[in-house]
Amino acid sequence: MFLLFHITIGLIVIKFIMIGGDNSPDIKTNNNGLCNSSNDHHARNPRVKLNIMAVGLTRHHVIVITESFDVYEVARNQLKTSIDNLYLNAKPIPLKEKYPTLADYHRFRLIKFDIYNAFIVIDNDGSWLCLTTKPNSPYNGINFNMEKSTIIDGWSFTAQWKEVLISTTEPCHFYAIKRHNNQFQIGTYRCSSSTITKSQQIINENDYRSICYSVDSGDIKKIIIYPDGRDCTNPVDWPILKGFVAGKKFYLFGKDYIYSFDENAYHDPNHNSYPVRKQSYDSFFICPGKIPSPLIAISYLTLAMLTIIIFGFIILIILLAVKSLAIRQRKSSSLSAYNRTVRSMDTGKISLFQQITRFETPPPPPPTGILDENDQTHFII
Repeated sequence: MFLLFHITIGLIVIKFIMIGGDNSPDIKTNNNGLCNSSNDHHARNPRVKLNIMAVGLTRHHVIVITESFDVYEVARNQLKTSIDNLYLNAKPIPLKEKYPTLADYHRFRLIKFDIYNAFIVIDNDGSWLCLTTKPNSPYNGINFNMEKSTIIDGWSFTAQWKEVLISTTEPCHFYAIKRHNNQFQIGTYRCSSSTITKSQQIINENDYRSICYSVDSGDIKKIIIYPDGRDCTNPVDWPILKGFVAGKKFYLFGKDYIYSFDENAYHDPNHNSYPVRKQSYDSFFICPGKIPSPLIAISYLTLAMLTIIIFGFIILIILLAVKSLAIRQRKSSSLSAYNRTVRSMDTGKISLFQQITRFETPPPPPPTGILDENDQTHFII
């Protein structure tokens, strides 16, 4: 019974592990969710526009707003910059439910399909969703405080080139990306005052700098951003649509891939090269029920190791049980032999004692017919 119990427990554990391994495929959220659109649908049709309107960090969360006005909000610790994963362990909430003040604002209803840039800015007043309008729009943009649900006038875009504004965690600062003369360039902007509320405009802080591939890249792609603004002989060619900065790393969203690299690449005055990682959307956005791609191989290896350990444990139990049974059988045989020997010795002792007793007891003397001289009567036979 002891052996059967442990074997049963081992088989049950193995079954649970196998069930856990079978549950690794992605569990989709809904037809309009980011997990579907950024992974499967986008991968099948590269011409489909990326379904992300704004992405960035607030003071407490990571916010992703889709073009269909769904809001994903997860804790900042769900962004793992060490392995470049964002865990979307929250269901999307319609913007009209998450931010009803913004959704009901009359100007938002006028510009919601005319938004040129949407990015997140942090200042001392809170976290802002900043929406700029297109150059030919008759309306200015709006700035919405996501923590206080307040709305103020925003900005309109007046430059002659297309820019993509990149959210950062530095107060009232953000990056901008553009293409110019076949160069992929990045610059910085800041508020004109200490807060969004006090700022009438945004100001270019640092000139645009070209991002170049390093000549010593080899198998691992590396980039150099020259601080003097020179053009590249080998410029990068990334079709960037959105992006943000977190944990001192750039995350730039292209049509098919996400490009990530150290933020110091922009500020380094020594022309050092920095590695850049190109990954799929499927490997960056980790949806509920999905194992991160880099961990799948580890998961299978762990499963195999646990299976081997459990089988080894079962075999060890079997061997110990067999050994214990053999020891008990040997002890039982030895005890039986010992008992028989003791009984034989006891029987021998009794016989010997009887022999010695019979030997030491003298036989009675035969009658002689002569009495002691002290007796009063004498008989003569």
